[in-house]
Amino acid sequence: MSERSLILIGGGGHAKVVADCAESSGYTISGFVDDGESPMLAAMGFTHLGKIRDLAKVLESFKRERPVIFHAIGNNRVRRQLTESCMRQVRLAVEVGNLDCKGLAIIVHQSAVISPSAMIDCGALVGPSAVVNASAQVSEGVKIGRAHV
Repeated sequence: MSERSLILIGGGGHAKVVADCAESSGYTISGFVDDGESPMLAAMGFTHLGKIRDLAKVLESFKRERPVIFHAIGNNRVRRQLTESCMRQVRLAVEVGNLDCKGLAIIVHQSAVISPSAMIDCGALVGPSAVVNASAQVSEGVKIGRAHV
């Protein structure tokens, strides 16, 4: 996959996992938006681009890169609450030509195994060593990982 610019939404521990998967998939992390500074992501060399409510302004500043975004918030309830407001900002960016792919990345770790007949929607994450079997449908917002012991 060719390198593409990716902006993460969220700055917690789950964002570290998403960043690893995204880089393994050929994305270049342009930075992250989060209401906090996130020392974890800063230590990994990622730039805090602004608060979540400022996503539209952030996207405008990256217009030439045509970035995609990914919701890197681990808490399902919080992610669901933020998705609607973020997607309004993303739809606006898509309309003016700043984004493609609905504005959402598809992230598949290089070690994942995906059946050729599986369908993976924008906004889905398939993590390290995960398997997506024949005819499976992985919808937006779904995160598939391998069990940890």
